[in-house]
Amino acid sequence: MKKFPRSFMLPLLLALCLALTACTDAAQPAASGTSAAQASPSASASASAQEATPAPAAEDVATLVQGASESMILVNADNPVGEGFQPPALKSLKSLITQPVKLDDDSIQADPCVADAMNAMLSAAKADGEATMRIQNGYRSYKRQKEIFDSTVNYHKTQEKKTEQEAMTITKSKVAVPGYSEHHTGLCFDFGSVEADGIPFGQTAHAAWLKNNVYKYGFIIRYPEDKQSITGTIPEPWHVRYVGLPHSEIMQKQGLCLEEYWEALKNGPITETVDSGTYQVYYAPEGGSLTLPQGERTIASDGRGGVVVAVKVS
Repeated sequence: MKKFPRSFMLPLLLALCLALTACTDAAQPAASGTSAAQASPSASASASAQEATPAPAAEDVATLVQGASESMILVNADNPVGEGFQPPALKSLKSLITQPVKLDDDSIQADPCVADAMNAMLSAAKADGEATMRIQNGYRSYKRQKEIFDSTVNYHKTQEKKTEQEAMTITKSKVAVPGYSEHHTGLCFDFGSVEADGIPFGQTAHAAWLKNNVYKYGFIIRYPEDKQSITGTIPEPWHVRYVGLPHSEIMQKQGLCLEEYWEALKNGPITETVDSGTYQVYYAPEGGSLTLPQGERTIASDGRGGVVVAVKVS
């Protein structure tokens, strides 16, 4: 065998070592890019967890509505309640209110779901320098509404010498027909003035404060000045109705009366950002179901077996 000189062998060995090192480096995964991500156990586990998250399941309205207040019930000429209708739980307003308020009658009743919102609103009014608020009416039974309606018709007939038809027409323009009054719900209240007797309520500081602030606490002015053609009722700046948050905030921001809000809900869901957060609001009638996103929920009944769910998404 031919022997190579020592001077030749040393460079040859160095070359062989360099070649082996290059092969070893090539066999290692890249330090960055797709290969590195694929080689990371934590990244793979995270991706698998995301892929495994199940989609939200549909929930039956019958389950969602259990225990919910009827704060989203709509009562108007097209949506009456029966003669035997009564809120499930009425309490005296006096027992529910902890803030200064003048009640024209200590027997005024209300749905207990309004208590926290009413107390917060009255407290805010006091802090803003408003004198003690006055509440004249709350819940009204079908029988009581009939008495008011009939006496008003009779007044126009006897005192103003109107015909039966004329008296009925006049009365319907300002007094709800029994079964068609929001007062049957226990969710609305007629406010009055304590210190401005003789001045139309709409011209008082109380009315201005209510108009600008009630929505912050879950209430609305039910019959605004510019919505008579939709509500079918003359403007009533004293008539305050509870619908709950965030519904009152959304209605205020979008300039909607309750009838308009309901139309929007039926075409929903509604997505809106208001002071208390960003919400998606869903509606489903009795017998239906809803597939809802994750988030804090506010659930209200429509009083007829359906449900309105507001989900706080951010």
